[in-house]
Amino acid sequence: MPGSYILDTAPLIYLMGQEDAVPASVRRELADPKSEVFYSQISLWEIQIKYQLGKLAMSDEPAMVLPRELARYGFTQLDLTDAAIYGLSRLPPVHKDPFDRILIVQAKLTGSTLVSPDKIFSQYPVNVRWDR
Repeated sequence: MPGSYILDTAPLIYLMGQEDAVPASVRRELADPKSEVFYSQISLWEIQIKYQLGKLAMSDEPAMVLPRELARYGFTQLDLTDAAIYGLSRLPPVHKDPFDRILIVQAKLTGSTLVSPDKIFSQYPVNVRWDR
C-alpha cells in the first residue's frame, strides 16, 4: 500500500547490499511509485560512525556508496530540523539511543510510517512497518 515512510538505519543498510533482509512486502511498498520514502541525515551520520569504528563493512567509504545507492532508489533526504531536536523532550523515556529517538520524532513530524525491524519502536506513539 503506498504511503509515506521513513527508513530506520538498519533497513537502509540492508538495502545497500542485503535487500533480502527486508521483507518482500515492505520492499514492494517502498518501490511503489506512489510511496514517498525518506532517509534521515541522522542515519547517514550513524552509518558513518559505524563504518569508522569498524562495525560496518562496506565496499567503499560511505561518502562513495551512499549517494550512489540512495540515488538508485530515489529516496528523499530528510534534513535534521530544530523541530525534530526539540521534539525529543516530548518522547517517553523508553530507551536512550539518540539516533532512534530522532527518527521517531521525524516520523511523527512528517506523518510517516517508520520502517524498522526494531521492536522497541512499538513502545512509542509512531506507526511502524516490518513483518516477516
